[in-house]
Amino acid sequence: MKNIKKILFTLLIMVVFTILSSCSINIDNPNINVDEPEITEYTVSFVVNSDNITTKEIKYEKGKKLSEDDIKKDVFENKIPTKTGYTMENWYSDKDYSTSVGLPTIVSQDTTLYLKWVKNTVSLSYYVDNKLKETITIDEGEILTDIYTPTKNGYTFDGWYTDNTYTTKFNFNNKLTANTSVYGKFVQNSSDEPITTYTLNYYLDGSLHHTDTVLSNLNTVAIANPSKENHTFDGWYTDNTYTTKFTFGSKLTANTNVYGKFVPITTYSLNYYVDGSLHQTASFASNVNTTAITTPTKTGYTFDGWYTTNTYTTRFTFGNKLTTNTNIYGKFDINTYKVEFYDGSTLLATQQVEYNDYAEELLSTDTNKENYTFVGWCTDSACTNQISLSTYKITQATKLYAKYTLDNIDSLSLNVTAFSGYNEGAYIEFDRTEGVDLSNYEVYYQKSGASTPTKIDSELIRENTTTIRADILGLTQGTYTITIKLTGTDVSEEKSVTVYQADRSGYAHFVADTDAIGAYNEDGSLKSNADVIYVSNETKNTVTYGSYTGLVQILSNANKFTNPVVIRILDKISTNQWKAKSDAPRIYESGNNYGTNYTEATFNSYITNELETTYGDNLVGLTNKIMIQQELKQITYSYTTTQTGLSSVSKTEKTLEEDATTSYNRNDFSEAKGKTVYDDDSYFNMLDISESTKGLTLEGVGSSAEIFQWGMTFKKCTNVEIKNLTFTSAPEDACSIEGNKDSVANYKNYWIHNNTFNRGLNNWDLTGEKDKYAGDGAMDLKYCQGVTASYNKFNNCKKTGLVGGGDSNIQYNITFHHNYYNQVESRLPLGRQANMHMYNNYYYDCDVTVDIRANAYAFLEANYFENSQKPRTTVKSDNGYYPFVKSYNDVYDSCSDPASNYGTAFIASSRDSYPDTYDSTVNGCNINGTSYLKFDTDSTLFYYNTSTKKSNVTYLTDAATAKTDCISNSGVLSGTFVGNGSGSSSGGSTGGSTGGESGGSSTPITGSTTITFNNFTTETLSTTTTLNGITLIKNTKTVAVQEFSEAKTINGQAINKYVSFGGGASYTDGCVQFTTTATANITVYYASGGSSERFAAIFNDTEGKLDEATTPTVIKDANTIVSYTFNNIEAGNLAIGSSSSGINIVAIVIEYI
Repeated sequence: MKNIKKILFTLLIMVVFTILSSCSINIDNPNINVDEPEITEYTVSFVVNSDNITTKEIKYEKGKKLSEDDIKKDVFENKIPTKTGYTMENWYSDKDYSTSVGLPTIVSQDTTLYLKWVKNTVSLSYYVDNKLKETITIDEGEILTDIYTPTKNGYTFDGWYTDNTYTTKFNFNNKLTANTSVYGKFVQNSSDEPITTYTLNYYLDGSLHHTDTVLSNLNTVAIANPSKENHTFDGWYTDNTYTTKFTFGSKLTANTNVYGKFVPITTYSLNYYVDGSLHQTASFASNVNTTAITTPTKTGYTFDGWYTTNTYTTRFTFGNKLTTNTNIYGKFDINTYKVEFYDGSTLLATQQVEYNDYAEELLSTDTNKENYTFVGWCTDSACTNQISLSTYKITQATKLYAKYTLDNIDSLSLNVTAFSGYNEGAYIEFDRTEGVDLSNYEVYYQKSGASTPTKIDSELIRENTTTIRADILGLTQGTYTITIKLTGTDVSEEKSVTVYQADRSGYAHFVADTDAIGAYNEDGSLKSNADVIYVSNETKNTVTYGSYTGLVQILSNANKFTNPVVIRILDKISTNQWKAKSDAPRIYESGNNYGTNYTEATFNSYITNELETTYGDNLVGLTNKIMIQQELKQITYSYTTTQTGLSSVSKTEKTLEEDATTSYNRNDFSEAKGKTVYDDDSYFNMLDISESTKGLTLEGVGSSAEIFQWGMTFKKCTNVEIKNLTFTSAPEDACSIEGNKDSVANYKNYWIHNNTFNRGLNNWDLTGEKDKYAGDGAMDLKYCQGVTASYNKFNNCKKTGLVGGGDSNIQYNITFHHNYYNQVESRLPLGRQANMHMYNNYYYDCDVTVDIRANAYAFLEANYFENSQKPRTTVKSDNGYYPFVKSYNDVYDSCSDPASNYGTAFIASSRDSYPDTYDSTVNGCNINGTSYLKFDTDSTLFYYNTSTKKSNVTYLTDAATAKTDCISNSGVLSGTFVGNGSGSSSGGSTGGSTGGESGGSSTPITGSTTITFNNFTTETLSTTTTLNGITLIKNTKTVAVQEFSEAKTINGQAINKYVSFGGGASYTDGCVQFTTTATANITVYYASGGSSERFAAIFNDTEGKLDEATTPTVIKDANTIVSYTFNNIEAGNLAIGSSSSGINIVAIVIEYI
């Protein structure tokens, strides 16, 4: 036991010794190392040697990356240093300036940096007889001593002047501070009169300053005035007591001395007083005019100006010289602010209130409201912040909102008329409750399994005459409960909906960066840092985001956004375009008439136009340009306020003012009339989305969002989503994408889906071919990559979509799927220099459909072509190469030329099959050195599953199924709600859990009713129009709402209007559409549209024409009405029209069985 204790004690001593010996501080032994503290910062000494900075020492953290911005802020204090006569060059690490320092540089030790200054030089150029004789260079601020004196036979040199008219002699005794030219004057010698040379000696401060030689036959000319610090030069005198000024301009008769007089400059103080206290003092030399200081500010006041007394009777005038110390007094006027009192969006009253004062209470008659009790005023429209007028100080222009509580709460109820989930969103529609304002409705959503509901933005709740609709956007897939509440009550209603995920397939997603496209995540939810902007027709020019005001300015500066942004379009946003011209003169090629609305022009004729005024306020800031071709020699633009003339124009662009009356004169043609087509062009009502924009979603809310009579181009953008918008009557491109030819790969990730593109309209078509009357491209693409265009609907478009604007344009990786082309003329698309995948698209009654050119490679998969003239064509490029088309599982139904008689097309028997050999002219879409000849089975170039040998997309079906899907699901979300503008409705039924984009469900007619057209605007429609669940389908057929001279009565209802439809209707054209919910007997009341027999017909969206009336109307009289009943018509999406000739539909009575 003792031995164990000894061993333990010994071990303990050893441990203690070891610990002590490891300590870093040992007072008895200074040679033992001591841990030094870690250096965390260093001193950088900056040797500047400027006029105001000599040396500065700044401490920086170790490892700091020292940049030019750091030096500008820390050393120069954000002021550029100066050194008189020198220019700043660079920083050096040594005072001999042998080693320069590149910035930024890492701070790793104490360092001295030296700023090198380079001496400035100036030049002096000698001119004789207006010809440059010599130029010399000297240091800035030096006095030239070696003066060049020229000679000229028969002449005497008079001296150097500051100008070539010889008015002022140059003073070589002044310092040179700028590049200078001097002009030598010679005087011709005369044999008749001897010339004597005299000296004119200029004395300053008792010393000879300059000697000038003056010829006896010339008048004296003064040299340039000398300068002296803190003095002004008073002139030259005949004596050194300065009693008589010397007069220049006369001849000398003897050598003469003159004496320069300097007057000391006196400095006076200008004292600025504000509110009885000295605000600032400025000093002015006696020879300097006074200038005002920066205008002072005072919160709640406006500065009126400076006065000579503190009673503010006489204003002080700046711009004069002071003769004594002077006091001036600033006057402030108190601001008054407009206070507006609102009930929702209705203005009740306005007051003018002084700053820091209080608004007065309104009279009870101003706030009385039926079914409501007035509670007080709020600072926000949602009334979350209630205030008392007696304590709320007015400090700015203010809007106050009335807060009410509902009376008779027990009698209130909510009646839901429609609801549904759709792709990543949902909606609910309900009847307006009488006496309840829109602001009193609240809508909430809650996903199954979530703990609390979420309130939607008030902007998503919109109303029309009888209906309110709320859309909920940014939802992930799942089941949700939607709840409507009346504010301040227990009245509520809830419905359950299923939400589906969007189909994210195609190249936009295959080549996408790690970030999801636009402002939404891959699951459909809004990105956490995304900002939302709501825009309506009423707010299109006033909506703000940051420092930008108006939709155009916001999108024109989208490249400056730091967060993802979603812009939500509420209903129709319209603008006016140039008026249609019935007789606008045009030059046209002999034998080719480019439109009946234009006649042959005569010389010196004008084309003049102005904006229409049909659609209220214009969208401010849109681009309007006319491009004039090179044949035109002279143009004159006439504006309302100014005139500008241009000549020798070659492709000149001139921007037009929005309110301009614009014309241009076509004079001095290069060739005789009748031989040349002068093809001008236009760029009307276009919004150019700013370069480098990314993370942007532009989307419509519900089914009524419409871009009307304007279009947009996304220029050099990335990561953009455009969805759920209807484009109508665009005068140019509706929605186009344009990158840059030198960096195509940088402009990518565009997802354009669930939009409806209606026919364009250009009232003032300036083209020689007259091919812009229906607008330009609906969806053009060039110089970009990674594009998916899906679930879009194109109605009766003329030029639908270019992929590449010319044979040399490069763009690639482009997908078209589940698009519905309905009676479209061309370019579906017209593709050049691109690899394209087109699958599950539906082409109905189209002309030239898939038009492939210029080395492009198109892979067509399971598309449905019906009643189309040329389903596909191929055209070789200018360099002689043909494109290539591979067709797999496509269906051609009643097509006139399915294979085309020219070009290259390969009908694949299997997904991975190719021709055994290729034509030598097939280039295979070679992009950036990579061949795309077999891109569709290369998983590195295409979304191809090598295991299943299928395209790796979310939803791919046979062509017949694709047709049904496109009819049902393509275009904007379906639904019948129309808000402040008249929107279009298309798309189909609610989407299922698999496959495709889906619409919502249209608002059904839930009870027996009579459909009338009294609430439609009397007009000839240019586009499909929806109101209160009834849609007038206008594509190619004439559709016009007209009024009876006397009202009719049908089924107990007064009928004031009817709709005239052209004949040959189908479910998609020339008809009235509606949706029923059960089997019904449907009676149509109609009249003749002509002299022949006319028959009403009924259609649905799947089978086409279901039945036709046997009761004809043959009298051409809208007042003679007949009826026909279609019995036992099953529930669904229905339409009434005439499959024969045109008829006038007066009313439709629906009786559910």
